[in-house]
Amino acid sequence: MAADTKKAAAMDESNNEDAAAAAALSELTALLSPSCPAAPEAAEAALALSGSASGRALLAAHPSALSALSALAASASRGARPALSALVNASSEPAALEPLLAAVPSLLPLVPSSGAACGVLANLSRGAEAAPRLLRALGPGAEEALLRALSAERPPAELGALLCNLSQAPEGRGALLEPPG
Repeated sequence: MAADTKKAAAMDESNNEDAAAAAALSELTALLSPSCPAAPEAAEAALALSGSASGRALLAAHPSALSALSALAASASRGARPALSALVNASSEPAALEPLLAAVPSLLPLVPSSGAACGVLANLSRGAEAAPRLLRALGPGAEEALLRALSAERPPAELGALLCNLSQAPEGRGALLEPPG
């Protein structure tokens, strides 16, 4: 009986911690708006959170937080850089693929000058089924933008990993290696 009571208490404590973490993440998400004066600090907090496996899993499980980070990363505000770094970390979680697919078109313009944007896309394109989904999410003409970035004087190093991942799928090879017909 005592073991059951301890087990129930542990489960209740875990549920309370999960609820508190979700509430804190909701508050953090509200601060990640590019127009919010606290956005740079909120992005730094999200970056710190994304530095642990449990933090990455928490972010990946909250699409609204990923969406807010994506919007901030694509903005020209002061919090853009830490938001993008947090997305690099969070995108390494397989659970982040689905929520981040809608945000990837906003990251495409950053690819030529941002290794972190390439890192997010490279993380999301790992896996045989993920690469074609990412290519479709990027939209028509994305391969041209990626290849233009590759031909830049100093392309981001992470662009190689992204192109490698995309070329693993037949759709990616077709889009990147075959001329439009």
